[in-house]
Amino acid sequence: MNPIRTAGRLWLALALAACGPARPAPTPAAPLPTMVPLPQVETLADLFPAAPRLGAPPAAWTWRALDVGQLEVPTGELLVSDLFFAGLDAPLARQVPAGRYTVTLSLLSQPGSGFEDVAAARLQIRPQPPVAWETARFLPANGEPGADGYAVDSGMAAFSTPPSAAALTQRLDRDPTYVDAIIEQSAANELEGSWALIRPDPALAANVAGFGSGWGDGVYAAYWGLDAGGAPVCLVTEFQLISVAQLPPP
Repeated sequence: MNPIRTAGRLWLALALAACGPARPAPTPAAPLPTMVPLPQVETLADLFPAAPRLGAPPAAWTWRALDVGQLEVPTGELLVSDLFFAGLDAPLARQVPAGRYTVTLSLLSQPGSGFEDVAAARLQIRPQPPVAWETARFLPANGEPGADGYAVDSGMAAFSTPPSAAALTQRLDRDPTYVDAIIEQSAANELEGSWALIRPDPALAANVAGFGSGWGDGVYAAYWGLDAGGAPVCLVTEFQLISVAQLPPP
C-alpha cells in the first residue's frame, strides 16, 4: 500500500467532513524512497504503450496503459484539476467537440511490486496519434491571467467538465459523507493507481474521472496532443514519475 496516498485519503476525509471543499495551500509532493532509478521516454505518447514496457536498466520499472472508462463532455469545455476542488478551477482555454472520450491511465510499477501508481492520464479526443504537443492553458479566473498548471492537494487529480465539477461541489456541500463513497470506489482500484468514475448528479449527462496523482500532491501540467492541422487529438496530464525528454515549453 502506498503510504502517501493512504495518508492523503485520511486527511481528505477529515478535512471535507469538517469544512467542505475549500482549497488548502498547495503541498509539495513528498518523494518516496526509490531503490531503482525512474525510467525515461522521448515523448508523452510513449507513456501509453500498446503493450507493457520495461525501462532500460538500471531503470527497470514497468509501465502500461489501462482504459478505465469514458468521460462525458456535454459542452466541449474541459477541466483538469484536483478531484475534490474542480469547482474552484477555471476550464481549459481550448475546447473540444461535445462527446464521450476514453480515459486511459499510464500505470507504473517497481520491480517485484504488485502496486501501480498513475504516471499520467490521457483523454482521447480523436483516434489518430499526435504529431505535435503544446502545453494546455487555462482560462483567466478571479482577475488572474490563465495558468499553465493546476494544484493537487488531495492526492487525486481528475478530468471533468464545468457541469460535473459544479455538481460534485454541490453534492459535497449537501452531503460531506459522499467523499466516503468516492474513496471506497477509488480504493477498489487501488492496485491500479486508485481511480474512480463518479456521477455526482444522476440526472446530469456528465461525469468525473478521478485518479491518483503520481506519488501525491503538487503542481502539475496538462498537454494537448495535436494533429497536422493543429486540432487536438488527446489531452494528457503527467505526474513526473517518468522523465519525458521532449516536453513542450510552458
